[in-house]
Amino acid sequence: MFNIDEFIIVVYLCVDAHLESLLTRYPPRRRGFAPGLRDSEVLTLEMVGEFLGHPDDSAIGRYFRRHWRDWFPGLGHRSTLYPASREPLAVQTMAASATDSSPRS
Repeated sequence: MFNIDEFIIVVYLCVDAHLESLLTRYPPRRRGFAPGLRDSEVLTLEMVGEFLGHPDDSAIGRYFRRHWRDWFPGLGHRSTLYPASREPLAVQTMAASATDSSPRS
């Protein structure tokens, strides 16, 4: 059984390892300022936050700012998490559809 520190690390390492291949196949569009968090960090926050039962991005952001800011120094105000999480959401959707083995009609 992992403690929360180990769990965050394992999730991050898994996301980071698999995200590169998805981004190679489906390159993201980048506009505006460079994000404070890497895509793999945003996905880690989203996945761990959901696992811990936080109901939305705002709650996830509050939790990580309060308890894990040292690990995610690019995590600024909540408005910086929302734009960053939009594109990884598309990656999550692509990853889910790429692994979906159900027949298409």
